[in-house]
Amino acid sequence: VLDPDTGRFHDRERLRSTLPSDTDGRIITYCGGGIAASADAFALVLLGHDDVAVYTASMQEWSADEGAPLVVSDGAAPVVSDDAAPVVSDDGAHG
Repeated sequence: VLDPDTGRFHDRERLRSTLPSDTDGRIITYCGGGIAASADAFALVLLGHDDVAVYTASMQEWSADEGAPLVVSDGAAPVVSDDAAPVVSDDGAHG
């Protein structure tokens, strides 16, 4: 969501092409510890989403709970279990 050269948010058209466009229902952003997820949440609000939340402890908390479902993908095709577990690819991308 951020331009690595300027540190600014990409323009709205580019954000719309990379972020969810469905504004129905809640969107919860997450990352390793909640910091990067805040930028995603902010960009979603800029695009008109009005029910956005940040999982502040994010994957750091989720992965520490042995009872929490977690599916790891090699990046080829994310697989999400029936209980909607977060998906993290080997390269750190979120799905």
